[in-house]
Amino acid sequence: MQMESVEGQYRSSGQYDSVELKTAHYSQDQRFSLELSSRLSQEVRTQQSEEVPQVRQQVLNGDYQIDIDSLAAQIMLFGGVC
Repeated sequence: MQMESVEGQYRSSGQYDSVELKTAHYSQDQRFSLELSSRLSQEVRTQQSEEVPQVRQQVLNGDYQIDIDSLAAQIMLFGGVC
């Protein structure tokens, strides 16, 4: 039995199934963009996961202070959406 889909080919042979995925044809610019967005996303997740416990402890201790200059820069960078 052989089935074909948009994502790849699915084949059944005996007891085991196998999946063969084919890569889409992207231009060099598209591959660069995808790789860059993937790396940036990973860095953001990593940094956030490291900072959250520290900020939480500062809030619990009453030591947390907002950096007004950084907040203003982020608001300007994102066009007023924070």
